[in-house]
Amino acid sequence: MLTITQVESLEEKEKVHEFIKQYGKASQLNDNKCILMAAKEREQLIGIGGFTLLSKYAMLKGIIVKPGYEKEQLDISIGKAMLNFIERRNIKKVYAQNDKNNIYFRRFLQALTFILLEKGHEDITLKENHEIYFLDLTYYFKKSCCKHR
Repeated sequence: MLTITQVESLEEKEKVHEFIKQYGKASQLNDNKCILMAAKEREQLIGIGGFTLLSKYAMLKGIIVKPGYEKEQLDISIGKAMLNFIERRNIKKVYAQNDKNNIYFRRFLQALTFILLEKGHEDITLKENHEIYFLDLTYYFKKSCCKHR
């Protein structure tokens, strides 16, 4: 059975950091301000996602899925869990920066219906060779489930 929960205990955080070392290149998930969500199947860690909460918006930081679980849309499940967590804290604006060469993260964001912004955001310093995506959560979870699969 799949469960996706916030990583809170020190023991869980240590397991997640080992998971990042083993499977991921998303070093931004090691940020101490990053809130991590862990996907587990029968207590085995199979994926993680992270984001930061700021006063007016949230910033998705990255997602890592254990090899062999990519085709099960685990990334989308983790993404929706992160968006739900963010929305329940009454934050409606979500941004994500993506390296222009990272096709996987771009497709992930597009699958969650993020839109590519033509220009940056006044509060966000855009990294070199990156693009910025935006999602408004105001009606996101009120839409038909088929709209944002």
